[in-house]
Amino acid sequence: MLPAHDALVFKKSLNYLVPRSAAARWKKRALSYAPWTTLQRHLPKCYVEGANTTHPHLPRLIMPWNQGPAEKLTWIEEEEKQTVVRKAALSERSRKLIRQEKRTLAQLANTELPNGIGVPEVLDYTRRPGFDLLTTRYYSGKPVKRVPFKVLAFFTELHSGEMIPLREHPYVENALAQLYFKLRSLGFEKLIKDCSNAAMFFRSRELPVGFQHGDFTVSNLIKTHAGHYVILDWEDAVSNSLPVDTAYFKLRQVIDGRKKLSIVGVWDFLAVLHYFHFQTKKGNYTQIRRVADQIEWRYC
Repeated sequence: MLPAHDALVFKKSLNYLVPRSAAARWKKRALSYAPWTTLQRHLPKCYVEGANTTHPHLPRLIMPWNQGPAEKLTWIEEEEKQTVVRKAALSERSRKLIRQEKRTLAQLANTELPNGIGVPEVLDYTRRPGFDLLTTRYYSGKPVKRVPFKVLAFFTELHSGEMIPLREHPYVENALAQLYFKLRSLGFEKLIKDCSNAAMFFRSRELPVGFQHGDFTVSNLIKTHAGHYVILDWEDAVSNSLPVDTAYFKLRQVIDGRKKLSIVGVWDFLAVLHYFHFQTKKGNYTQIRRVADQIEWRYC
C-alpha cells in the first residue's frame, strides 16, 4: 500500500515543482513551510496498491498538484537504476485518458521524430481491478518559456495537409456545441455569444486538420541537461483535430500571468476556444469565468 500524502513525501515532492508565475512561487513557498497538520485537512488520505513491490525501501514522491485523489495520482519513484513517473488512474474517465496517452506515445515511438525532440518512453502499463498504472521514464530538465523552432516544426509535421473552412471544421463545431450545452445554464451566455460571433467572423478562414497535443503548456515542455526537448503529458492528445498547440502555449502564458487577452486574429480565437473547451471538459467553471473577464474581443 502506498500512502498518497504524508509529510515527508509531500515536502520532498515540492522539489520537483517548477513555478510558472510569481503567485505559484509564493504558493510553493507557503506549502513548504505550512504545518503538516494544516495540509492534512486539505489533502485527503488515499492509497494505491502495488505501486512499487520490487523495491519497497526506495522513496516514493507524490506530486502535490493532483486534481483529485479519487481521479488520478501521479508520483515520481526512485528505482535502483533510474527514476520513473507513475500515473495511477482510479476513475473510468482518468483510465481512458492514460490509455489514450499510452496509445499516443506508442504511435510516436514508431515515428521518426526530429533530431533533439523526444516524448516520454513508456516502461510499463498495467490494468488492474480498480485502477490502471502507467510508468514512463522521468526526464530532468527546465521548463521552456518559448517554443523553439524545432518544436514548431515537429507540430507542423503532424498536420495531415488537409485544409477546411472554419465553419466546417469538426473540432470548431464540436467545441462550440460543448460550450453551448454545458455552459448555457451556468450563466455564460455572453461568452457563448462572443465565441459564436467570432466563429461567424472567421468562418471562411481555411484551417489545417492534424494532430493535437491538447494541453501543450510551459510545464509540459522541458529542455534536458543534454539540450534535448521533451514534450510531456499526452493524455488529451487527439488525431484528426485542430493543431492549435503552439497558439495555446502562448495563450496559457498570458492566462497564467493574469494579463489581458486580446483576440485579434483567427488563431487568437482558436486558442481561447480550445482553452474554454478544455476547461469545460475538466469542469473548471470558476477558471472559465475568471479568464472570460480578461478577454478583449478586438478582431473586427
